[in-house]
Amino acid sequence: MILYTFFDDYNLSNRTIAPFCTSGESRLLDTEKTIQVVVQW
Repeated sequence: MILYTFFDDYNLSNRTIAPFCTSGESRLLDTEKTIQVVVQW
């Protein structure tokens, strides 16, 4: 998943992450939960 690579490469401490979809048919589903696990906040 591209998110894992992104979070490994960038330090986002003290940053706000705003997930979004570029397609009306796409949904975020568990994206917020996945980000919390990967970044370990």
